[in-house]
Amino acid sequence: MNNAVVDDLIKWIKKQEFYLKGQQPNYAVGLTANGNLIISKVGGLTDRTGGMDDLQTEIQQTQWFSDNAPTVYLAKKYGGDGNSNHGEMCVLAAADALGEQLTYIKCTGDNCPACFAMLASAGVATGNAQATGTQAGWVHPRGRMALGTGLTSSWSDQIKELNAYNQLTAGEQKKFVHKHTQPGSVTPQGASTVLI
Repeated sequence: MNNAVVDDLIKWIKKQEFYLKGQQPNYAVGLTANGNLIISKVGGLTDRTGGMDDLQTEIQQTQWFSDNAPTVYLAKKYGGDGNSNHGEMCVLAAADALGEQLTYIKCTGDNCPACFAMLASAGVATGNAQATGTQAGWVHPRGRMALGTGLTSSWSDQIKELNAYNQLTAGEQKKFVHKHTQPGSVTPQGASTVLI
């Protein structure tokens, strides 16, 4: 199993009508240490999301699928406060809930600084560069934390605070003093459904 499968799926997604129409929400494809795939987009995916039948057919026609018979999951929204469930974080939260170690992920767009920092903290290799700019909202996939310019204007301080938060144990995170970020009231919980 190699990362090329993920890269090829991202290329395919970027050519599909379900991706091209509307605002082109970022889709993310992750590979686990067990050789399974987890796919999502901003706000999560379900088998009722448009284009999933075509995605299933595309995957089943690959040599990789025939040779490896992996499980392919669609990652749903993981919760937390607000609607800022980024695609990459939906994949990471679903992997956690499945008890799988995510090893590689690629998104249809560069990783926002918060996603990039979170993936680095989780030890997940990314096929994307870190985007410049800010995010209006972002919800932590593993802890009670939200950030974004919708909360405060100091994005760089929020990323520093996210990195500090990620270095703490779960018990220490509960006592974390938020200065530039917001404590969440809901514990995020990854969820997924099997596509194939």
